[in-house]
Amino acid sequence: MGAVTSWKKSLLVEGCPVCGEKETSRGFMNFDRLHNLPGSFPVRECSGCSSLYLKEAPPDPAAYYPEGEYYSTYESNTSELRAKRKLIELFYSGNRSLGFAYLLFYPLKGRVQGIPDYVPGGRVLDIGCGFGLLLDLLKEAGWETHGIDVSARAIELVRRKGHNGVSGELRAGRFDAGYFDAVIMSHLIEHLRDPREYLALAREMLKPGGQLIVLAPNARSLGARLFGRAWAPIETPRHLFVPSPKALVKMLRAAGFRAESLKYTGSNWSQSLDYLLNGRYTPGSVFYRPFVSIPLEALAQALNLLRLGDSFQIKARKGPSDAR
Repeated sequence: MGAVTSWKKSLLVEGCPVCGEKETSRGFMNFDRLHNLPGSFPVRECSGCSSLYLKEAPPDPAAYYPEGEYYSTYESNTSELRAKRKLIELFYSGNRSLGFAYLLFYPLKGRVQGIPDYVPGGRVLDIGCGFGLLLDLLKEAGWETHGIDVSARAIELVRRKGHNGVSGELRAGRFDAGYFDAVIMSHLIEHLRDPREYLALAREMLKPGGQLIVLAPNARSLGARLFGRAWAPIETPRHLFVPSPKALVKMLRAAGFRAESLKYTGSNWSQSLDYLLNGRYTPGSVFYRPFVSIPLEALAQALNLLRLGDSFQIKARKGPSDAR
């Protein structure tokens, strides 16, 4: 990892990256609570759509991604992945009611997001795929799997596992127009300096009626309101913005997508409480121990049902550019 660029050389953001509004309703300074990298970062709340964003963007965002720590390296035989395999099996078999029942008995590790509607022999692209854990599950379910990530190390592993992998930005993929049945952006869009470019490219790569799945942190969550600058999903400076669900739906519509569903998925209360009381990520904190994290997980799932969860997922379809 290269040296972190001085914040004095940061790039001024003139308006909200989500809706374009230049007026802000509040602001605060924040720092890197996860990796403790140097810098102080001004965060603003858009007065137009309530999204949060960095008022000054780092000129070299890659400097804030310590690769050895940022990517997950869970083994594919963990209980969490076994539970997710079971959920995907139920989801694709049409037994969604059994899937919901399964969640009740496996509330902590049985969550699965970013799963496209099944297309026999379909092609799926995971943008920002990391080490390909989601691709592993989709390949087992019968998809032709493709992943792209800026981490060459991650893509090397993705290819070894039998997926089609491309290292670099999305344009580096050089995928044919209309090639994919589904495109996934799982907690990617908030990292992008130009999210509209990625949405336009995703639309071009999708077949007519193809599905786009976007997951992002929720600027309108209860956690964001209670924890403020200590709310974990702000994750300055790696998250250049945190959208509100309504604003992101509008952005997708403007990009030529028709939103089909919106659900809330997040669970970051343990980490947010750690940040609030300890100032930054503290391994071994009491908030990560089961007797605390399990009740917090139950609270998070209740908030998801109340549409106040820390994250959300939108499933959308490629449609005409003027879709409403």
